[in-house]
Amino acid sequence: MREAGAYTVTASAGETVRRLQIAANATLSITGGAFTAEAGTGAGANAGAILIGEGARLVVGRALDNSGLITLDTGGGVAELLFNDDTTLSGGGHIDLGDGRANLLTGTSGNVVLTNVDNTLFGSGRLGSGRLTLLNRSRGVIDARGDQALILNTSGRVLYNDGLIEGTGAGGLTIKNTVVFNGYPVSDGVILAADGSKVRLRGAAIFGGTLESTGSGKIVTGRAGVSRGFHNELDGRTYAVHNQAGLLVADHTSLAIQGEIHNTGRITLGARGHFADLIVNTSNATLTGGGSVRLRGDAGDRFYGAAATATLTNVDNRIGGGGLLGHGVLTLVNQAGGVIVAGGASALIIDTGTRTLVNAGIIKATGPGGGLITSAVDNTGTLKAAGGDLTVMGAVTGNGSATIRGATLAFGSNFTETVGFTGATGVLELARSQSYAGKIKGFSLTGGTSLGLRDIGFTGAGEASFSGDRHSGVLTVSDGIHTAHITLIATIPARPSSPATTARAGSSWPARRRVRRPFRRSSRPWRSWAPAPEKRPTRRTRTPRPFPIWPSSAPTTLKEPAGPPNAHAVQNCHKIPL
Repeated sequence: MREAGAYTVTASAGETVRRLQIAANATLSITGGAFTAEAGTGAGANAGAILIGEGARLVVGRALDNSGLITLDTGGGVAELLFNDDTTLSGGGHIDLGDGRANLLTGTSGNVVLTNVDNTLFGSGRLGSGRLTLLNRSRGVIDARGDQALILNTSGRVLYNDGLIEGTGAGGLTIKNTVVFNGYPVSDGVILAADGSKVRLRGAAIFGGTLESTGSGKIVTGRAGVSRGFHNELDGRTYAVHNQAGLLVADHTSLAIQGEIHNTGRITLGARGHFADLIVNTSNATLTGGGSVRLRGDAGDRFYGAAATATLTNVDNRIGGGGLLGHGVLTLVNQAGGVIVAGGASALIIDTGTRTLVNAGIIKATGPGGGLITSAVDNTGTLKAAGGDLTVMGAVTGNGSATIRGATLAFGSNFTETVGFTGATGVLELARSQSYAGKIKGFSLTGGTSLGLRDIGFTGAGEASFSGDRHSGVLTVSDGIHTAHITLIATIPARPSSPATTARAGSSWPARRRVRRPFRRSSRPWRSWAPAPEKRPTRRTRTPRPFPIWPSSAPTTLKEPAGPPNAHAVQNCHKIPL
C-alpha cells in the first residue's frame, strides 16, 4: 500500500496488505480492527505518520523501516502494535506509546524476537507483556517519559540491551520479570533513572552493563514474583555491573548480588518496619569502585549471604550505618581499601557466624549507636572507636592495631594487638587482660582515658605498680589471684605539666592534683624534661613501686566503685613520668 501527498488514509476495519510504505507527508490512521502488513515495510519505509486509535491494532512482521512516527493513541482503552514474526526495527524513527496504562507493544506469541536497531520507543503502557524477546541495540532507546509507568515485562525471556533504557517521566520505568543482558554483545548497555523519575526493579535480573541516575532520580527495588521464580539481582560474573546510581533496596524487598559490582554510586537499604535485604549469592560477590553501601538503621536493614559459604569481598567500598551485616550467614573479607563504619543512631551488628571475619582495612564506630562484632576477627588492619563505642566479642588474631578517640573499645575475648589512644578521652576494656601481650600508646594525655580490666578485681592503688622509665614501662595490676602486665608507651607533650595526678579505681571521682611546676629541658639522657633547679623534687629510683609514682600533697582516697569488680578501671595514668 503506497500513499503520497499531504493527506490521511483511514482504515476503520480489518485489512491485510503485503507491504506498507508511507511518504513523509502522509498519515495512516487506523481507527478500528486489525491492520496487518505481512512483510512489514518490505523494501519501503514509513517516512510519515501512523496513528493507531483506541481499540485498533497494527500487526507487522519481518521488517519495519520507520523514519517517521508511529503513535498509539487512546482515550482510556487499548491501542496495540503487534509483531507476528521476528522483526527488525530500523530507520531512526520514533514510536509513541502514549500516556495510558493499557497501550501495548508486544508479539503475537512468545517466540517473537524484536530487534530495535535505532528507534526511540517512548511513553507509558506495556512493552513486551510476556510475549516478546527484545534486542535493544547500541542506538536503540527505550524512554519511559509519561506520567504513567512504562512496564517492561518479558516474563523471563531475555532483553538484550546494548543501548539506553531510561525513566525520565513522572511515571517512571518498571522492569518486571525480565532477564536483562545489559551490555551484550557489543558494548555496555545503560539503565538510567533521570532527575525526577524512577526505575523500579520487580523481578529484574541484570547481567553486566551500567546503572545510572541523575539528580533526584533513583533505581528502586520492588516486590518480585518470587513464587514464580523471579528475583531482583545484579550479576557481574561475566561482565561487571557498574553501578553509578543511587540504588535503593526498599522496604519489604530484596536484591541479590554476585560477581563484580563496580559501585561508584550508593546502595541504600531502606527498611521501614519490615526488611530490606541485600543478599550475596553463593557464587560470591566483590565490591569495587570506591562507592558506598548504607544501612539506614532499621533493624530490618540486612546485608548477608544466601549461605554461610557466600563470600563478600569488599575491596574499597564504604559499608556503614546501622543494621545487620552478616546476619550469621556470610563470609566477609574487608580488604586494605575497605571501610566498615558503625555510624548510625542504631547499632551496626557484624555477625559472620562461625566464619572468621577477615579485616585488612578499617572497621570503626563513629555514631551513637556504636558497633558490635560478634565473630572472631583476623585483623591485619585497624579497629577504631572514634566517637562511637565498638565491642568485639570474638577472639582477635593477626598483627593489626586498634585506636581509641572519645569512645570505648571493648574486647570480650583474646586480644593482643597494639592499641593507641589518639584523643583526650577514651576507654579500653579487656576481658582477658592477663593474656594481653600488646602495647598501649598515648594513654591518658589529659587524664580522660581509662583501662577496664574485666578479669582483675582491682580495688585500690596498692594493687597496681609501674616499672620502667619516662618513655615506656609495665603497669602491673593484681587482685591477689589474677595479675595483668600491661605495657605502656608514653606520648610526651612538647611541654608537659607536673605529673601530680593520683590514680584511682573506677571512674566516678575526681583525682587530687598538686600545683603545676615549671619545667626546663634536662641534659640527662634518661628523660627529656626535668623540674627547674629551685623547685626540683628528689630524684626517684626506677625500681617498681606502687601506683601512683608522684603522689599529690593531700592523701589519696581510693574508693570501691559501684558495680561488679570486673567493671573497675585504672585511670589518669598520664601522671606516670615515663
